[in-house]
Amino acid sequence: MLKHLIDLRDFSYVMLKKRGGEARAENEYKFQVMAFCCVYNLIIVSVFLITVIKLGVTLSSIMHQKFFSSLLFGTLMFVPYIFLFRFLLQKISKVPIDKDMPLEKYRLLRKKVVFIVSLSIVLFIAVGYVVNNFVA
Repeated sequence: MLKHLIDLRDFSYVMLKKRGGEARAENEYKFQVMAFCCVYNLIIVSVFLITVIKLGVTLSSIMHQKFFSSLLFGTLMFVPYIFLFRFLLQKISKVPIDKDMPLEKYRLLRKKVVFIVSLSIVLFIAVGYVVNNFVA
């Protein structure tokens, strides 16, 4: 998994470097990698929410206010993802970014990234559908 994350990081850096220069790549590659991986987190969130709805769990009176429910949902669902993602980025930071990537490797990684993101979208839809329709 870390190898795929390293490839995604290197691809994002080189793509941003080609489109906006070295300064843009340094500033934005972490956010872009996080955005690419966010759909996998949404799979977990959607399964959790569908399960809660299917179980008929009632929410307390404080949850009826939109502000508090949004704040609680964001804290419980996305803050752990951000911490996990930062931990993983820190773990792969020991491997240097391939800033002068050959064109062939760039093309190969572009295909790999398209596949990984497409797979995440398909899984998001499929898992949500299966849990919604076939789980008690």
